[in-house]
Amino acid sequence: MRLYKRERPEFYFTLILEIVTMLTNNENYESDELLARIEKQLDEIDTGEILSDMTRECLEQKGFIGNKPVAIPRKQPKQETDKEHLLFEENVDFVRLPDSTVAAELDAGSLLDLKDVTKGQLLATRSANEQIPFSSGINVVRSTDGPREMFHANARGKAVIIKNGLHVVLSDRDCKIQIRTDDAKMHAYLDCVPCLGTGKALTVDAVIGELKNAGVRFGIDNAAAKNAVDKAETLKKGLLDVCVATGKAPTPGDDGKVHYEFKIEQQEYDFQILPDGRIDYHNFKNILMTQKGQLLARLVEPKPGTTGTNVLGEGIPASNGNPVFLIPGNGVRKSASGKEFFAETNGSIMINGSVIEVVNTFVVNGDVDYSTGNIQFNGNVLINGNVPDGFEIQAEGDIIVAKIVESARLEAGRDVIIKGGIQGKGKGLVSAGRDIRAGYAQNARLEAQGAIYIENSAINSYIFTSKCLVMLDKKGSVIGGEVFAQRGIDVRVLGSETGVKTFVEAGTNFLVMRKVAELDTAAEFCRTNIDKIEDSLKALYGRAKSSQTFDPGMKRVVDKALEKKKDLEQRRAVMIAKRNDLSLQSQERDACYVKVKQTCYPDVYIKIKEYKTLVSKPRDNVRFSEDREARGIAVGAY
Repeated sequence: MRLYKRERPEFYFTLILEIVTMLTNNENYESDELLARIEKQLDEIDTGEILSDMTRECLEQKGFIGNKPVAIPRKQPKQETDKEHLLFEENVDFVRLPDSTVAAELDAGSLLDLKDVTKGQLLATRSANEQIPFSSGINVVRSTDGPREMFHANARGKAVIIKNGLHVVLSDRDCKIQIRTDDAKMHAYLDCVPCLGTGKALTVDAVIGELKNAGVRFGIDNAAAKNAVDKAETLKKGLLDVCVATGKAPTPGDDGKVHYEFKIEQQEYDFQILPDGRIDYHNFKNILMTQKGQLLARLVEPKPGTTGTNVLGEGIPASNGNPVFLIPGNGVRKSASGKEFFAETNGSIMINGSVIEVVNTFVVNGDVDYSTGNIQFNGNVLINGNVPDGFEIQAEGDIIVAKIVESARLEAGRDVIIKGGIQGKGKGLVSAGRDIRAGYAQNARLEAQGAIYIENSAINSYIFTSKCLVMLDKKGSVIGGEVFAQRGIDVRVLGSETGVKTFVEAGTNFLVMRKVAELDTAAEFCRTNIDKIEDSLKALYGRAKSSQTFDPGMKRVVDKALEKKKDLEQRRAVMIAKRNDLSLQSQERDACYVKVKQTCYPDVYIKIKEYKTLVSKPRDNVRFSEDREARGIAVGAY
C-alpha cells in the first residue's frame, strides 16, 4: 500500500513537501497528529480515484496512460429487424423507407450511401413460421429452405424495406437529358442527370444529339455543354437551366444622321487662377462663324438593320434606321435634294433642336470700353474680351463673353455664356431668357428663365432660376449668398467648413414672386397714404369741433379726401387679391429637390416650398426633398 502511494502523481509529493515544510516552520504541531492528517487525505484521494474510475488500472485500460491506444467504442448496427424478425447478412446494407414510398419510382441516386448488393446474393433470412406478413418486392426472390425463409437479390442494386416488402433498387441508371427553349427561342437550356453504374453515360455527344432532336441548329455552345457534363459527372447530381445555345439578336439599322461641317460639341474653356488673382486662359475657341454660301450640314441616309437568327435557325427580322430631319431656319437655305444646307448670310451658327440657323452677330474683338460704349443689338453679341464695371449689353439673341464680366449689366433674350466668370462686386446683373453658363460667380446677381450652369464656385452671390442650378463640374461649390431655383439645385458642395451662412430655396417661381413683391410694395404704398388721409381728417375734425364751425371750404376738402381714401382702399383690395392669387401660382407643383453630391456643411438654410430646415452637421452624398405626408423635408441619399 505504501509503495502504491509513493507512485502517486507529482502533486502528491508537492503536498507532502508542503506538509513537511509546515512541520519545520511550526513546531507547535505534534508529529503524530500531522501524520494522521496526511494519511486521511491520501485515503480520501484513493477513494475518489476508485469511485471515479480514475485508478491507474482504469486509465491504462482506456489507453489514457501507458502504450495502449485510446479505445473508441463503436456500436455494430443491429442486423435483425424488430418488426419482421428479418435477419440480414453481415455484409448487407439496407435502409427502411416510409410506407408511402413508391418502390418503382425510386432512383439509386438518392441511395448512394448504401453499399450495392450483387445479383444472386443472399440478403436476409427469417423463420418460415413467422406470422408477420412479409414479401419479396422488386428485384428480390423469396424461397424456403426447411425452417428458414430466404431472400436473394435478383439484380445489382440497393436493398430497401418499404412497408411489408424487401426491394432492390437498380444501381444501373441511364443518364437523362432534356432540352427546352425560352418563349423567344433565343436560348436553349439543358437539364441533365448523370448515369449510375453501367447505365448509358452522360456525354457531350449525347447532349448535342438531343439538341438536334429538339430542333436546335444555331448558336450551340459546345464548351457550355462540356462544362455541364463534367460538373454533373463530378458531383454525381443533376443540373438544371444550363444555357447551351444562344441565338443572334437582330441588329437595328442606324438612324439617319446630320453631318455638320463644323464641331458642334460643347468646347472646354479651361483656366487656372494665378497667384496674383489673374486668370490664365488656354484652349479657348471663339463662337462658330460662317460666311454666305458655306456648306453647313448634310443629311446621311439611315441604314437597314441586320437579320438575326434564333436557336432553331429561323430568321428574325430587324428594324431599319429612322430618317433624320433638319429644318432650315433664318439665314439657311436647303438644297434641291433636301440633303444639304447652306448659309445665306454671314453670321454665327445656331442649332436649336432640329432647327439650324445663321443669325447676325455683333462682334467686339477685345474688351468692351468707351470706344464701343453700351451695346444694344437685335441678334447675338460676341465679346472676345472682358466686360468692365458699369457697361450694359442687351441682345435679343445670345450674349457670349470670352473672359470676365465685372459689375456690368447683361440682358439676353436667349442664353448668356461667360467663359471666364462673373466678378459682380455686389452690383450689376446677368439676365437670360433661357440659360446662363459661367465659369464662376462671385458677389454677383444671376437671373435665368431657364437653367444656370456654373463650373467652379458661386460665392456670396444671388442666383435666381426658373429651372435648376447645376454645379457638377470642377469644384461646383455654393458658398454664402442666396439661391432660388424653382425646380431644384444639384451641386457638389453646399456651404463651407467655416460655417458661412448659405440660403437655398427650391419650389418657388422667382418671376412670380418678384411681382408679388411689387404688389406688396404698391399695396403698402396705398396703406401708408390711407393712414395719412385718416390722420389729416382727424386733425380737421378736431379743429372744426373746437371752433364749432364747419365752413363749405372745409367740407369740400373732406369730401375730396374721403373720395381719395375710398379709391386707395379699392386699389389696395384688388392688389392684395391679385397678390394672393400670384403667391399660390408661385409654388412648383412637381417634386423639387436640393441635391449635394459631396458635402453639405452646417449653417446651410434650406427651404423647399413651405417647408424649412437648418443643416446642423456635415452630410455627405445627401438629397433634401419635400415630404408632404410628414409635412417637412425628407433627407435621403443623393
